[in-house]
Amino acid sequence: MVRLLSAGITCLSSIIFLVPAVIVLQYFVLKQRSFCKWFMVLLLAVYLTAVFSVTGLPTAYTLQFDLSVNLVPLADIVNSPLEYVKNTLLNIVLFMPLGFLLPVIWREYRL
Repeated sequence: MVRLLSAGITCLSSIIFLVPAVIVLQYFVLKQRSFCKWFMVLLLAVYLTAVFSVTGLPTAYTLQFDLSVNLVPLADIVNSPLEYVKNTLLNIVLFMPLGFLLPVIWREYRL
């Protein structure tokens, strides 16, 4: 619950910087005056901020390189299959908004 609250606080605090940046980018740089597209780009920016907040984007202070080699790939499937299924489903749910927002905003991502 604390992690979810922390992600929410990060998203709300980032909106202070995202809204002016999206307005300048959409209105002045790209010359797009559509409110719907502006809102979708803002929603994508807030979503990406939430994803980076939840998954833990490393900073220069916390970045570590681990040179170990995993000699038993997919051992988690055998050791704890329910945790593996839960992790897989949560990853799918985490990236579903990206799959919906990209085709709405840019035509290149439509089928």
